[in-house]
Amino acid sequence: MFIMVMSGSFQMHFSMRSLESSLVVEKDQLTGRCKGLTEEGEQQNDCEQSAHVLKSLQVKLARDHSDTEWMGTETHMERGPCSRTLSTNINTCDEDQFRNDREGHGMDTDTSEDAGGPAILSGNEVMEAQFSVQDATEKGEPAKRLYLKTFELIDRDILLWQERPESEWPLLATIFPNSIVMYPIHANPHTKRYLTPKHGRFKTVIYEDNADDTLPNDPQDVAAHVALRLASNIFDQPSEGLGLIKDLDSVWQSLSLIPQADVLVIGKKIRLRLDGRTVFIDQNKVDSLRRAFNRTKTRGRQLIQHSKHSLVHDQVLAEIAPDRFQRIERKAPPLVQVRRENAVQTAYRERAEP
Repeated sequence: MFIMVMSGSFQMHFSMRSLESSLVVEKDQLTGRCKGLTEEGEQQNDCEQSAHVLKSLQVKLARDHSDTEWMGTETHMERGPCSRTLSTNINTCDEDQFRNDREGHGMDTDTSEDAGGPAILSGNEVMEAQFSVQDATEKGEPAKRLYLKTFELIDRDILLWQERPESEWPLLATIFPNSIVMYPIHANPHTKRYLTPKHGRFKTVIYEDNADDTLPNDPQDVAAHVALRLASNIFDQPSEGLGLIKDLDSVWQSLSLIPQADVLVIGKKIRLRLDGRTVFIDQNKVDSLRRAFNRTKTRGRQLIQHSKHSLVHDQVLAEIAPDRFQRIERKAPPLVQVRRENAVQTAYRERAEP
């Protein structure tokens, strides 16, 4: 979009059929500072912002796309809502006329598909997760397939997105009455890893909860149903792409050392084992690992804080008052001491384990 000021009038050229309403200058942006004009032709200090508003309209809009036709709509405002006479630096403001001119010249801010193309969305709008659902039958069981609505970045400068066709939405999960088969992905459109697998080679994560619940039909209800069934201390929500929470990244990263393993099954009262390409882990063991990770993280923070204080003690306090603050010998203990167990310890551990 660009603007030409010509002898007391200006022309606005729009290049898209559908514009994000936040990018179109609304009436209050042009007239809000011009309210209170007492007499026609009288200058107001508040209207000095008009020139800034006109300059701010020179914004780069989304680039051409094959599914979006470009329009060249000229809007002539002889008396514009907040026109500016360059020779006298006088502003005249008419909110009602601006509204009539915008409607009369087709300055529509609707960005829906009804306006003739894919919706143009802002950065906040793409963070609102939406889903679609398809009925399915797998291995004789009724199921629901949950798909995540995704977006394509069309302008990196002003951060505009448009919806991808529904046929391109990725399958996020297949929900059964007794289990949930997840295909975890990164679901934040603002990141470079958007839509990539979340757990490396483990592209399938299964949660067996034996819930035996009735599955809803509405897409948002299905997503809420999944969120309620998943253990929140282990799994991410559907809006976050499902899969394990970030604090458990070390689990799948370590399991990746098993060459053939690429499916992870977590459930209640499951025996730890490797069956072909599938690793089975009990839910309680995974939660126990999470708590151990948190304890290690806490000790690490305490160690870092202690090390910082020690540096200040030696480099500042010991030099200011050496008689009172003697230098200390720093010997940092390990966060976790690792050593291989011997045969006796292995036998003792196996007898102790249930």
